[in-house]
Amino acid sequence: MRDLNQFHEFITVKEVAKIIRLKPDTIYKKVGKNQMPFHKVGGKVLFEKNELFNWLRLQKHEIVG
Repeated sequence: MRDLNQFHEFITVKEVAKIIRLKPDTIYKKVGKNQMPFHKVGGKVLFEKNELFNWLRLQKHEIVG
């Protein structure tokens, strides 16, 4: 069986927090409420980078003014 990282890049909560400029605790809260895409592998929360960026694009709000 091939390693999943060979096909998808997975990142940690700490890395996600740095990318989207939120505290790791906030990321864990969003995960607990299923508010963002994540994978749980051996009890560890991981994020597939492309899924995360697609989710971020969908979170964009239009400014009306």
